[in-house]
Amino acid sequence: MATRLQLENKAGEKVSLVLNGIQSRIVGHMFSQWNRGCPVRQIILKGRQFGASTGVQALFYTICHHTPNMKAIIVAQDEEGTDRVISKAKFFHNHLPDDEKKRTLYDKRDELVWAPPHESMFRAQVAGKFVGTAGTYQLAHLSELAKWKTQRTSLASILQTIPDPSVTYKTAVVIESTAQGEGDEFHRWYVDAKRHRAKYPEDYNCYLPLFFSWLDFSEEYAMPVPTWYRWGSLDAEEEETLKPPYNATMEQLYWRRWAIQNKCGGSLDTFHEEYPRNDREAFIASGDHAIYSYIREQHHKTAQIPKFARLDWSNKERTEAKLVSCDFDPNGCWRVFEDVRPVRDYAIGGDVSEGLPVDPNDPHGKRDMSAIMVLDRRSLSTVAMWCGRIDPDLFGVEMLKAGYYFNHAWMSPEVNNAGQSTLDVIRQANYTRLYQRQKSADDMEQTPRSVLGWRTSTTNRDWLIDQYIEACRREPEIGFRDAIRCLCEELADEEDMFVRKANRKREHRDGQFDDILFSTMIALEVHKTCPREMEYPEYGESYDDVRLGSEFMGGYKHGSFHAGTTTVSMSTT
Repeated sequence: MATRLQLENKAGEKVSLVLNGIQSRIVGHMFSQWNRGCPVRQIILKGRQFGASTGVQALFYTICHHTPNMKAIIVAQDEEGTDRVISKAKFFHNHLPDDEKKRTLYDKRDELVWAPPHESMFRAQVAGKFVGTAGTYQLAHLSELAKWKTQRTSLASILQTIPDPSVTYKTAVVIESTAQGEGDEFHRWYVDAKRHRAKYPEDYNCYLPLFFSWLDFSEEYAMPVPTWYRWGSLDAEEEETLKPPYNATMEQLYWRRWAIQNKCGGSLDTFHEEYPRNDREAFIASGDHAIYSYIREQHHKTAQIPKFARLDWSNKERTEAKLVSCDFDPNGCWRVFEDVRPVRDYAIGGDVSEGLPVDPNDPHGKRDMSAIMVLDRRSLSTVAMWCGRIDPDLFGVEMLKAGYYFNHAWMSPEVNNAGQSTLDVIRQANYTRLYQRQKSADDMEQTPRSVLGWRTSTTNRDWLIDQYIEACRREPEIGFRDAIRCLCEELADEEDMFVRKANRKREHRDGQFDDILFSTMIALEVHKTCPREMEYPEYGESYDDVRLGSEFMGGYKHGSFHAGTTTVSMSTT
């Protein structure tokens, strides 16, 4: 590649191919997988003009040139993209030394086929026109996936043409794209790959998520600072960019200011999408987010890698539970972020699945899930979470275990529809700390009725969402000190997917989830409404150090809890 391949640089000059830093890292990751006996699987999130596509095509062409019967497919979003990618391969081929060129059988607009006995092939094709039965390929470069009109069907069709690792590990699938917002297939595949990598860092037999910031491309995205230039005051983002982990130079910062004004029309959001610092900035959607961006950014910063566990009964009476470590179970397991503390109060909320499709346009697609969130009532940290698909009554058993394990916590399932089965299980176990919703002031009905558990309605749904946003907000003088402390990456991901639709209703994007988010909202309501146990100081603390989250949430340090002027009784007997 370094001694034979030539290309046109951005100045229109014919030069030898010298891999830049980003291209070298991509190729290096490929050989990291191959050298481990694993097929190459990469999903690359990048900014503009990094050369990632050129680096992949150069390696694929080199492999096809040297390896008989090797077939490579490059899939782009449209005819223009297809012409662009195949033209690079043909440029490599046409400018090889004459004595090293192999004879070709076909040299079409979208295809380069070597003559026998070599018979390798390099083909480019538009995504929507790809036919899944079009043969077998060992190398696949899927360019700008986020711009494909039919991402899911085209991607599924192409991947069926790649041999499985059981046949040969000498294959490669490289998906690369700039982001085009959240919620599409590219975003989902990237996030799933990132989560898997976090859980199983030693697994190289999977898609490696690779992100490249404009700060990684220092060869081009930096400009000398003119002597006449006056910086003025740096804004908060600029100061942050100069510090770890970004460590930008002043030359890079000057290019950033120049690019925002001259390449992005003065729009910071456009710059974030075209030239992201991190993968969070890259996925700026065109939709209307229901939760402020600074809250979502803070929650991604504070998220932690959990321990995976299950809760088992530890006595015959089923009034005590214990935590047992286990491997991740996609069908349902606990993510534990902080160990239970014996002197702490906890609040638990549960969102029970109704089995509804998350995408109304795909009735046979993914279904919603059930989720449980546990809040530490002093720090408002999301200390543990359960998420999976389970029958409503078994979900009630899981909530019971959590209630006993987390110091006999106050809790509530959502009792809409299937939630009644969950509530019945908890009541029949004589669990006494159940949230009791209050009748409204204009309810004149005299006949007794159950008011246990949280019930979401058209009148209180927006109020519940607003209460959550209020509890997450940053305050001018104290910042996020008294706000909810998100330790759960999946909660932060669901906040990203929670938008205001065209009808102005706030809900998850089509095809996404909000179960963890609503279980957290219910846990917050339990915390704010139910009484508190008097917490005692932990080791090294004084009574003055004991702070129950916010002074205005869930009661006060010492004494009974009051809602207005009326003491609230939560007895279920």
